[in-house]
Amino acid sequence: MGARHPDVALTLKSVAVLTRDAAVAESLVRVARDIQREALGADHVEVTNTNAMLEDYARGRGAYDEAEALLRENLAIRERIDGPDHPSTAFSLTTLANFLLSSRDQPAVAESLFTRALGILRRQPTPPLPHIFGVLSGLVGVAEKRGDYAQAEAYAREGLDVQRRAWGPEHPMTIDAMGMIADQLANQRRYAEAEAINREALVLMERAVGPQHFRVALVLVSLGRFHVALGRDTDAEADLRRALAIIERARGPRDRWVGATAALLAEVIARRGKNAEADSLFDRAGAILRPLPRQGAPGMRAAYQALTDHYSARERSDDAAHFRRLAQDR
Repeated sequence: MGARHPDVALTLKSVAVLTRDAAVAESLVRVARDIQREALGADHVEVTNTNAMLEDYARGRGAYDEAEALLRENLAIRERIDGPDHPSTAFSLTTLANFLLSSRDQPAVAESLFTRALGILRRQPTPPLPHIFGVLSGLVGVAEKRGDYAQAEAYAREGLDVQRRAWGPEHPMTIDAMGMIADQLANQRRYAEAEAINREALVLMERAVGPQHFRVALVLVSLGRFHVALGRDTDAEADLRRALAIIERARGPRDRWVGATAALLAEVIARRGKNAEADSLFDRAGAILRPLPRQGAPGMRAAYQALTDHYSARERSDDAAHFRRLAQDR
């Protein structure tokens, strides 16, 4: 086919996915994009797919200006080839908005992009409900950044309604959306209401996927956090011990959620005087989470804060500072 054929570009990208050296992988993908631009044109959909891979590499090495430029290029391409009101354009808007919200701390700009995407999707003859839920989730994040938790709750409730229409009332995706509402209730210190929603979610999730599934463990982690807020450490310990056992069986001993759950459990049992076990769990959690990139889930943020407090109390300033940055980067 020759060295500049589009199929060669696809093969280069496949090799890149299998290459452990990120720099080498990125160089292969750049060559693939050059081939695609030459053979297919700069505005071809395959170029946007390759740009998305390059954006991931750029973000991984902290090159946020480059990552943003790639996402904006993809948006411009989609607007040219599909039009400004096409669902693919809405997807590009959403991707860019999520990046600006999470990596650039630009909630106002992100909100305008999310709002535009939502308008496009709602105008479709058959609105793509899962994509609409994704946009509403982004708007929850925007409202949360502003501290407008009532608005975040409203978006979360709208998202739950969308998921129910898309998947049905007892689908795991729908049940996950219930957790988003519970988190916003907790942000408003309405812990009893948050606990009630999570208890309902737990029953539904156990019925949907079985009692030993990873998704059940995530609901238990949330329930444990709400029990802590309500001062019910005994219940919280039971929730978190069960969650930790499920995650270890389902995902292995080094999973990030093993680390987060261990940190939350350690915080609870330390208050109950089980200091030796708590210290062991904190050390395990820190070893798992320290080398990993930040995760924005509420349970993760709570785990980072628990590790911050633990290391501060033990005057391990470097560790405390590391997890403090993760906890506060919202």
